[in-house]
Amino acid sequence: MLLHSIGGGTGSGVGSFLLERLNDRFPKRLIQTYSIFPDTQNSDIIVQPYNSLLSLRRLTEFADSVVSYPIITLASPLT
Repeated sequence: MLLHSIGGGTGSGVGSFLLERLNDRFPKRLIQTYSIFPDTQNSDIIVQPYNSLLSLRRLTEFADSVVSYPIITLASPLT
């Protein structure tokens, strides 16, 4: 199980790297990720779409199950 961010920074780069290494180290184990996707409307980071695409490539290649959460639903208060 891996929890990481897709939008950029350490979560997308190191998270994708760890996912690949876990798959190499434990090839017969199921790997499930909980991935937090960025807000596409209000982005401060210019390279955020590129980081997302590169992370998605590794997710489709090395993860058996991906549970995705958009950051908007996690940031909004529960009412």
